[in-house]
Amino acid sequence: MLITSITNFRNNAKEWLDKITNNSEELAITTKKGNYIIVEEAEYRSWKETSYILSDKDIVDEIKQSDRDRKEGRSKSFDNVDDLFNHLDEL
Repeated sequence: MLITSITNFRNNAKEWLDKITNNSEELAITTKKGNYIIVEEAEYRSWKETSYILSDKDIVDEIKQSDRDRKEGRSKSFDNVDDLFNHLDEL
């Protein structure tokens, strides 16, 4: 994680935003009133989606069951989408 002061960020905003984008990093901005984190929008949306999924007990239970099924050999994997569709056609 990159860290800078609000003054340094204000004076060099474009460079800091380029660093966030180019390095896929977060930026912590420190101020006297508190600290803030800047992330790319795609990263933020990913965090929100993960938070949503983890907050839904039913979804988490389904994920855990799928993982158990995979570990116990009750699932099937495919090398590509065509193989998956061919398998579905056979059902």
